[in-house]
Amino acid sequence: MGALTKTEQQDVDELGNMFRQGIAVKQGYTEANMWYLKAENQGISGAPLSLANTCYQGRGAKQHSTEAVKWWRKAADQGLPNGQVMLTQAYEHGLGLATSLPKALEMCLRL
Repeated sequence: MGALTKTEQQDVDELGNMFRQGIAVKQGYTEANMWYLKAENQGISGAPLSLANTCYQGRGAKQHSTEAVKWWRKAADQGLPNGQVMLTQAYEHGLGLATSLPKALEMCLRL
């Protein structure tokens, strides 16, 4: 199978959203995470943020703040504002990593 087109990539990410929300399919967080991971493997920029949120919330995967931070960091490195905000909050409140107000401020300044 060759590389997916941009439209096909968006469809993979959208399938994850459909399973997460139960739109036209039976709601299933595990299935949503499977599609988000496929989307991330295709380089779709929003996928790390979706994976982070499901890890943090414990939906479709074991609740795991450290794993969520990994995905928020990837989203932030891609320049996604929501990834940057969540990583800032993780540093500020010690979610999945040590509290660091200087790092939180650094992340705020990147926004």
